[in-house]
Amino acid sequence: MGAAYHIDHNYVQQPLEFGEIHLFQIGTLHCPKDTVVERHLHHNWFELTILTDGSGTIYTNDTPIKVSKGDIYLSFPAEFHEIVSDDTLHFDFFSFQTDNPAYRDDLERIMQQFADADKRILHNDGIRALVRDAIAQIQMPQTTPYRKEILGAQFLQLLILLIRDFKDIEPGNTPYNATQAQQFCFSLMHYIDTHIYTMKNPGELAEVTNYNYSYLSHLFHSVTSQTLSIYFLKRRLETAAGLLRENDLSITQIAQMLQYSSVYAFSKAFRAYYGISPREYRGKNKVPASKKE
Repeated sequence: MGAAYHIDHNYVQQPLEFGEIHLFQIGTLHCPKDTVVERHLHHNWFELTILTDGSGTIYTNDTPIKVSKGDIYLSFPAEFHEIVSDDTLHFDFFSFQTDNPAYRDDLERIMQQFADADKRILHNDGIRALVRDAIAQIQMPQTTPYRKEILGAQFLQLLILLIRDFKDIEPGNTPYNATQAQQFCFSLMHYIDTHIYTMKNPGELAEVTNYNYSYLSHLFHSVTSQTLSIYFLKRRLETAAGLLRENDLSITQIAQMLQYSSVYAFSKAFRAYYGISPREYRGKNKVPASKKE
């Protein structure tokens, strides 16, 4: 990656709890010109990328978004993420999730309304300052008085400011000239994409939408020429392949993360889709440690 200066507090394997906020990662990165933060998968967390200097391109699921000093970009769960610097690029980052039902509902609304990757840039000096202060705070010794309480308050304030800001942004649009049925199917696809770690089967869409699953399945097939079950299977196993390439989790952990009933069921489904076992796929495709963020 070639970063000139890198502070990375990484808790992806065991997130830290600060009240109702779960912290997965926080830090800062200073990149020389033409630095590439390699394509990687965000699991079940949101991430803020805060540009403090320079400019570059953020790729979300291969969609390029130009960013520059002052921009704050929000990434969703289960998205592939890559950053390329144009010149010297400095940014802070904060990866989080919450258990609070009200905040989760607000984040759900944001994911539905801002599915378009290029509609998620905001500008908020309060968020920028809070992330920078939290980076300094988390580097203090754990014995520092009220360190955890201060961080919890900062993270909660960050989340509230984020939700409040998105209420004032014009939502992204579904594809141009899409019919009502196409728009609805697009929302079903987006729901699967952003809930791939929590869904056990596509039948759960019936409860989410209050429509009979047979109706949903028929409509989806008539619009997209594929079934909901095939789309769900494809996204589930594509996500599994991304996790296998990263080589950070065991095959059993990946099966559990994607809600498979057993590692055997996962391996069987993976082999049927890719033609090789998860272990064989990892051996042929794993990303070298030197290329990871």
